[in-house]
Amino acid sequence: RFHGLCDADSVRDIAVRGGVALVMHGHLHGRFVIPRGPLSPVPISNPGSLASRHPHHARAYHVYKVREGRIELEARRYDDEARAFVAWPEAPGSGQIA
Repeated sequence: RFHGLCDADSVRDIAVRGGVALVMHGHLHGRFVIPRGPLSPVPISNPGSLASRHPHHARAYHVYKVREGRIELEARRYDDEARAFVAWPEAPGSGQIA
């Protein structure tokens, strides 16, 4: 709904009826995580862009761990100084999301 998806309510309803545990979104360059809650009955995550040089975009990716019916999200982002992707434990939305 924040990015102009015209049929977001229908997509949400289908996801809930189908028992979807997580929607992994792509294409948008800005990273975000919407946890399960009042805004969405199904958590939604988008890691952003690995290659963007825009100052407001974290060059990041997500690692998902699925265990015993739970989904945990770990974020990693590019550290220019280290010239490598590093753990990003304080990234918004990290931790158990479903």
